[in-house]
Amino acid sequence: LTLQMNPDLSIGSGGFEPSGQYMHVRVRTTSPANAAGFLRAQAEDVVPALEAGGIEDRRFGRVMLGGNVNTFVNFTYTDQFPGTGSNTVAQAIGQRQFDQMISRLNSLVSNAEDYIYVFRPDLSFTAN
Repeated sequence: LTLQMNPDLSIGSGGFEPSGQYMHVRVRTTSPANAAGFLRAQAEDVVPALEAGGIEDRRFGRVMLGGNVNTFVNFTYTDQFPGTGSNTVAQAIGQRQFDQMISRLNSLVSNAEDYIYVFRPDLSFTAN
């Protein structure tokens, strides 16, 4: 796969070194008709919400070669295992607004995959 990274929808430096022990990879595919709406939702809703929630390193890209061009990949780095602890984004923007944002995104997505990787200095990232 070849990804075209989108700095406008990313947060942080976007360097090559991971900024956390864990990497949460979210792969989302939309229909061709929903791709523009998905990108708009990322810019208008998701990036501001993640920034308000204190997310410091999020990289966003789109598949350009070797796959469906309506597939988007989001890499979020953290020192806490994803899904554990409190939801800082929901706390920052309010649970109701968070639920509406997730609902809007889900209505635009036809397929969703999530992966969690652990950084190991001797092996880079390995699947967990």
